[in-house]
Amino acid sequence: MQCQSVAAGNDEGLDRIHFEILDAEKLSKEDLEEYEEEYGIVKEGYRMTVDMSITEFGDTETDIVDVDVIKIDGKWYLAESY
Repeated sequence: MQCQSVAAGNDEGLDRIHFEILDAEKLSKEDLEEYEEEYGIVKEGYRMTVDMSITEFGDTETDIVDVDVIKIDGKWYLAESY
């Protein structure tokens, strides 16, 4: 699907975040309604399976994680999964 790499520098030593979206499916109406209780009007959302690598202090950790993204006022946000 889509691959992205983001360089980041901070005091904690975070060097790079790399992620690839492996799968994405639209959130159900029920999931969107739960997010609306927390965030207000949510226009759409996806649950994505992401292969993510984080490089910190020269060491890289890789994991496959599920994340929800939601669209509020035309902008996309990572959301806390229910």
